[in-house]
Amino acid sequence: MVLSSLLAQMVKLFSVIIVGYILNKIGIMDSDFNKKLSHLVLNVTLPAMVLGSVLTSTVKHSLSELGVLVLGTALLYIVQLLAAFTVPSLIPAGKSERSVYRFVAMFGNTAFIGYPIIEAIWGIDAFFYAMLGNLPFNLFAFTLGVGLIAGGSKVEKNWKMFLNSGVISSLLAAVFALTDIAIPSFVGEVCELVGQITTPSALLIIGVFLADLPLKEVLGGVKIWIMAAVRLLAVPFVLLLILPHLISDPTIIGVVVVLGGMPCATNGLMFCLEYDGESKIMGQAIFLTTLLAILTIPFITSFLV
Repeated sequence: MVLSSLLAQMVKLFSVIIVGYILNKIGIMDSDFNKKLSHLVLNVTLPAMVLGSVLTSTVKHSLSELGVLVLGTALLYIVQLLAAFTVPSLIPAGKSERSVYRFVAMFGNTAFIGYPIIEAIWGIDAFFYAMLGNLPFNLFAFTLGVGLIAGGSKVEKNWKMFLNSGVISSLLAAVFALTDIAIPSFVGEVCELVGQITTPSALLIIGVFLADLPLKEVLGGVKIWIMAAVRLLAVPFVLLLILPHLISDPTIIGVVVVLGGMPCATNGLMFCLEYDGESKIMGQAIFLTTLLAILTIPFITSFLV
């Protein structure tokens, strides 16, 4: 039952990409609109979603549980970081192309797809784990991720790009999650409402972008398939082998493993559109990993539930 509902959720999310593809083809959305929408998501709706998920949460957990979650999350990013700086080095590619492959290995779609998938499997308590576990993602994505896509020279000339709404909202969310600072409920509700735009918008952006590519190029080449295997299978299975020896809580193990098996983060395409990165390769990687995740996520989850 869990796996069938999970498969249905994946198909539903992927269908929004198809809607974006169709909207481009019939002239409702184009590349200019896509770039503006990407800017809106990165700078407004995504930060609002991060803050809203913390400010509206009523679930409380012990410090010991949070400590275990921190351990699991740390291992997740260590495994992803090792994958990002080993496998792409073995693939013949230019510097900017290799940066995309590093991004693919390092950053999964832990929020836009991860949140609804984890809540569908383990419920609201696990959603809170996923939300807290995703805070480092926002910090790393808006610093290391931006650095990879923008390139070293741009970063050196414009270090202020790291002082963006994504980093600021993540730091604030971490403070609110770990302290008892009182924030009016109205603020959290508004952030949550604005943040609800994020997931469908991010998926539409992918579909609109892919519609501008020749159909034969949508699935990419061998190099992208290699990175898809790393992103969707290698990372979660390494975690599946390591985590049970260090963590006893099956829910936290499940959350971390599933987060490790998410398709490539849609932030990557938005960063490429924002900073003139290799958007074609990134779009191909996001589409392929999201398509394959319809099968790989239920497969990985079968080892957990």
